[in-house]
Amino acid sequence: PLAEALLAGGMSILEITLRTPNSQFVLKELAADKRFTIGAGSINSTTQLTTAVKAGAKFLVSPGSYKPLLQAALETKLPYLPGVSTASEILLNLNLGVEVVKFFPAKNLGGPAGLKTICAPFPTMRLMPTGGITAADFSDYLQLPNVVAVGGSWMVSSELIAAQNWTQITKLASLRDSR
Repeated sequence: PLAEALLAGGMSILEITLRTPNSQFVLKELAADKRFTIGAGSINSTTQLTTAVKAGAKFLVSPGSYKPLLQAALETKLPYLPGVSTASEILLNLNLGVEVVKFFPAKNLGGPAGLKTICAPFPTMRLMPTGGITAADFSDYLQLPNVVAVGGSWMVSSELIAAQNWTQITKLASLRDSR
């Protein structure tokens, strides 16, 4: 029902974070549904990566940049967003040929201003900030020239899911600009 509510709100690209025992099952089920583009997130090991690819993930996301995991993910030829929060991690990714990274946790790292500052020496690096982004500030990130997308979960709060408030989730998923 959650995926259906997001789809009704216009979100067909979903990241299933591998944080629960049931997440691989959800990943496999949704990956088989051609209405969605399903990726695997919170990938922390090559074992998780292999399992996610076998389950049908169309893209991969990690919270950090660990060289063996980066290399294994790049070998899959799937779109891959490794997480970065430092200049050293950006350099590692640039030197491995990665052109787009996940900037995480964006809010804790200074929000749009912090992202702009850390990326100044890396004009070719494109980013997808995630972590603490809300309906009230996502468009501030999107105004930055090196930001290609934002990741967020404000539309899928645990309270709304527990209440099975699919209508509100659909409404929040359809939000394009909060101003």
